[in-house]
Amino acid sequence: MHPVRILDRVNLVRSLYDRWQRRLHEVTAFGVIGGINFVLDVLLFNLFYIKFGIPLLTARGCATAISATSSYFMNRHWAFRHREDTGRRREILLFFAFSVAGLLIQWGILGIFKFGLGLDNVFWANVGNIMGVAVAMFFRFWAFSKFVFMASKEDKLAEEKEPTPV
Repeated sequence: MHPVRILDRVNLVRSLYDRWQRRLHEVTAFGVIGGINFVLDVLLFNLFYIKFGIPLLTARGCATAISATSSYFMNRHWAFRHREDTGRRREILLFFAFSVAGLLIQWGILGIFKFGLGLDNVFWANVGNIMGVAVAMFFRFWAFSKFVFMASKEDKLAEEKEPTPV
């Protein structure tokens, strides 16, 4: 292979890495934050549902409210800290609106397990809960990175200036 072609490919790989480095950081940090809040969420869900006897969907809602609040602060100050600050009120309102949409996804999956399939015990409640959290996580990452924590002006300019790799 010709040395110029090899150099072009190396430059392409470097360009792609530079372009996606910040996004990779966001995904990684979001995953770590999600893991922490997932454990918090599952523990709270089981505490509310099993220990305190709170009804299934109410327990899910209470656990989500607490873990979503924790998640907002962790995401704002770590995963998306470099993103433009478009106002706390706006961010918080959108964050919780998308968190509620994620909760609706979780409730839907729990509802399918309990009411649709008749699987009404602690084991299946946890299986449905974990599945709901997983589906809602992908939705939330997309929504938070697209609408809540807006890309900075520098990121937008860099994207516009950088040519699309061939």
